[in-house]
Amino acid sequence: MSSIVLDTIKVGFLCADTIKTQMESGESLTYKQNPLSLWVGGSGAFVLYVMALLALVFFFYKKDKVLDFCGRYLTHAFIIVWMMGFVVYDIGMYPEDCQDATNAFLALLGVAPMAIIYAFEMFFIQSDVSAIHPACYGNVWFMTAFSFAHFLAALISLVFVIRHFGFNIVAGIIRYFKTHVFVGNIEQLYVFWGMNDASYYLAKDIVDGEKLKDSKIIIVRISSEKESTNERIGMTRLFSFLSLTKNNLENLQKLQKSGCLTTSTFGSLTNIQASGGYEILRKELRLHSLVRLMKHTKGVVHFFCLEKDDVVNIQAVANLRRDVAIKAFADRGGKVNFYCHSRYNSIHRVIEDELADENIEVKVVDSSHISVELLKKNPLLHPVRYVNVEKDATVSSPFNALVVGFSEVGMDAVRFLYEFGAFVKSNHDEDTVERSDFHCHVIDQDMKNLAGSFKVNAPSIANERNGGPSIYLHNLDCRSVTFYKKLEQWVETLNYVVVATGDDETNISLAVRIFRLAIRYRPNRLEQLRILVRIQHDENGHIQRIADHYNRLWAANEKSTDKYHLHQKVILSTNKIDTPITLFGSFKQVYTYENVVNEALKDDAKKFKMKYDLSLNELRRLAGEEPLPVQNWDEEQNDLMQVAGTYKGYAPTFSGMMNLRRIQSQNIANSFHKDTKKWMAETALGHDVYEEILRHGLVRREGTLIYSWRDHTNQPIQKVQRVMDVLAQTEHLRWNASHEILGYQMGTDEDGFKDEAKLLHGCLKNWQNLKDITKSYDYNIVDVSLDII
Repeated sequence: MSSIVLDTIKVGFLCADTIKTQMESGESLTYKQNPLSLWVGGSGAFVLYVMALLALVFFFYKKDKVLDFCGRYLTHAFIIVWMMGFVVYDIGMYPEDCQDATNAFLALLGVAPMAIIYAFEMFFIQSDVSAIHPACYGNVWFMTAFSFAHFLAALISLVFVIRHFGFNIVAGIIRYFKTHVFVGNIEQLYVFWGMNDASYYLAKDIVDGEKLKDSKIIIVRISSEKESTNERIGMTRLFSFLSLTKNNLENLQKLQKSGCLTTSTFGSLTNIQASGGYEILRKELRLHSLVRLMKHTKGVVHFFCLEKDDVVNIQAVANLRRDVAIKAFADRGGKVNFYCHSRYNSIHRVIEDELADENIEVKVVDSSHISVELLKKNPLLHPVRYVNVEKDATVSSPFNALVVGFSEVGMDAVRFLYEFGAFVKSNHDEDTVERSDFHCHVIDQDMKNLAGSFKVNAPSIANERNGGPSIYLHNLDCRSVTFYKKLEQWVETLNYVVVATGDDETNISLAVRIFRLAIRYRPNRLEQLRILVRIQHDENGHIQRIADHYNRLWAANEKSTDKYHLHQKVILSTNKIDTPITLFGSFKQVYTYENVVNEALKDDAKKFKMKYDLSLNELRRLAGEEPLPVQNWDEEQNDLMQVAGTYKGYAPTFSGMMNLRRIQSQNIANSFHKDTKKWMAETALGHDVYEEILRHGLVRREGTLIYSWRDHTNQPIQKVQRVMDVLAQTEHLRWNASHEILGYQMGTDEDGFKDEAKLLHGCLKNWQNLKDITKSYDYNIVDVSLDII
């Protein structure tokens, strides 16, 4: 039993004896304290305690230097205070009858073990006054040291608790006031299910972009979804859940200071039973503050499930969307968007398709897919920049690529290069349209298990074709001798390299080796070589500095004029050169408001679709025909998915869904590929002639392939006509490549025939075999891309 409890019992017996003596002597038992004074004094003390606690919280969570200082020197302070407590207890337990030095030494040594124990007990807010020799009670200096040592120990314990567990306390206080006292109306509510790097960067971008006006962010800290039943109980799990890693603590503190709220739950969405009428948020997870915030939201609630495990995210979304509070919010007109981190494929996108509700939408967030889409968005990274474009917009040089790593990013990169690397090959026969040379070597040590699904899903893309575009799949380790021997051969003619092994350190190391080999073995300069490196984490900029260093070395070497290229006076040591090594696909770049919430990449495609549909009607108007009805992106999606219109409530057809996916992918590709067409047009025609086109304007009747000047100028048009023909042919080659990579094959010979369920299309054939009316659609794409209609 603790010594302090024994002291309390002793005091209790003493009081009892005193009361008995008073009763026997007839003395009156009166409480000699003023109750009012007691209440006033107690209230004052309570207020002071609360103010002191709030001041401590303020210093810890608003003053970063104080927190860092305490964290840095907490161990040192602990040792010093413990030594002070040891000395105090060792002296306090010193016996009175020790007269000589030898006995005194032995006495101090004898009580030292207990002094060690009592010194440790101070940090558990525990003191043992009964262990102190009575002679020390009357010594003011000793009692001052005794009290001060215990006070410092208590303070260190409090700092430790706040340092490791205090975030949850502070977050709870802030959350209470902002959900019960200062709530107000909310337009946008952002709910992050779990806290990791993806959630942090997206939440930070929302805050930095000043999207929090009339909006709130709440982060729900969750326990591990993979814990076994035995692990879901006990103090170990409690401390593990309440304590935070340094990275998570720093990220949460930054977001909290920016106005974000945090809450937590022990519940698991993957093992939930959804009892009580699917009151998941309120009863199963006890997230009352979240439900309260939803009641105050007037616009949209965004749920982000961005954990690494795809299955966990899909199950979380599947359970959350059945919650009665979420359904009630949607029923009263609110919009609910779920963002589920998962692979952008036919398996995981089912969760997007199966939910038929206009006010509840699920969006798959694929970081790998987005990172490659960002490559398409940058015109400087299009394959057309690394080939020779002739005066008629044909291409006279091959496009050679290397992709290292054939997982998610690598596979999407191959699809991007195969589609955007399709050009009309230069030759003397203008009536023959042939794709320019394309070769792509793909390396992966697990290619035996990866190649099968790729070949089955894209049967039209044959490996090692004779005379056509070729994709070579190699089962090789990128660290093997065999790979480097092949690389020495390939690097002489490579135009494009994508390194995406899944490990940042391996990626940048391999990129530097390829760079050095290119310097050594390439007979020409590096202008037509781009080395793209997938880097997910580079918060301190270390990897970017490596890329900048080697890019600067190359640029400086090219500017050197002396015999051995040892010195130059053009490139400064502070210049930032972005080629040939370029980093892409970091969490910070991918997880932004524009990419995930606003869907800016898709937004460009929506605008392109509308312009294209209106251009068709403009051609019909010029031909004296009636315009066709035009649907915007969302209307077309709701129509084919049958969540609105005549067929609302019925299941969509497989053909309808595949048709929607194909049309949307084409609009997205065209919105990116327009930069390739503009580059080819300006490169072929020259800047002045290209400006003439924009100034005078071109016109073409529907279904025809011949252009004329819109303002009837007498300027020559033959060269412009030839370039427009090649651009339309290039568009058809791109269209063919995109459908081949999607798995489509040639159907019947009839133009326009398509069977979406069987992946057959009648237009998947050579340009010279198409009818003029079909060719005119490719011209329409070119017209919209060049903004000439």
